[in-house]
Amino acid sequence: MALSSFGLVERRLWLTAERHQTNSKLKVSECFIPVLGIIFLAYADQMLAAAYRRTWRKAHQNEETMRYSADITSGSLKVTESRVIADLLLRRVSRKEWDQALYEDNALQTRSRETAKRFNRLIRRRLTSMEPDLWKLVRDGNGSTSTHACLAAAVKCSFLLGDFLDLVVRNEYRAYSPTLSNKLWEDYLGDCRNRDPEMGDLSEATRDRLRSTVFQVLAQAGYLENTRTLKLQTVHIDRQVLAYLQGRDEKYVLKCIQVAP
Repeated sequence: MALSSFGLVERRLWLTAERHQTNSKLKVSECFIPVLGIIFLAYADQMLAAAYRRTWRKAHQNEETMRYSADITSGSLKVTESRVIADLLLRRVSRKEWDQALYEDNALQTRSRETAKRFNRLIRRRLTSMEPDLWKLVRDGNGSTSTHACLAAAVKCSFLLGDFLDLVVRNEYRAYSPTLSNKLWEDYLGDCRNRDPEMGDLSEATRDRLRSTVFQVLAQAGYLENTRTLKLQTVHIDRQVLAYLQGRDEKYVLKCIQVAP
């Protein structure tokens, strides 16, 4: 709830309580004390949100770049393509061999050279944020292992994805919500702009692409049944991936991906 609308909601609550008390045999205290409680809780929620924003800004005031970037629109988890890149990284191929595999042999099976370059930049940046042991999980693991290894790398490279899991998806699980919604995403982006003034305004097309990509990631990782129903489901993160992250003290990634009950 925005602070600008708080006063309007408060007035409506008082008017409703007054009408209810007038048309009933209830005592004034029986109507008005619950309203005071609701107003107090709403006010406390606003103060907590404001305190969170102040704390976050203070903690990140010395960062040179903004926390939230829209570069995740370049692709979802891309598990199949990530296996190819992980293999090239593990084999330590030369630049010439790398270019030959991706652009001449079309190992990523893309429709154009530009798409191959975009996927290469995205996936390589994600994988190189982790160590070779994770690359092995991506390349050699079964479907669940490889997918969750890609998820861990994606979260480490995107606070936009990680914070959505931690701040929004976690709360929806706790509230026993059956599904996510597009509105949750829009509200989340608004909160992101409050936490990170450097983020700026995003066009409607960019917001839609971001939502589509993030929801695809959640569906591929198992949090959502699919991107059509957005139905939440229980997901158990692969043990090998958890062991890797715990061994490297990847606290942020662990927190973000372990949100399902």
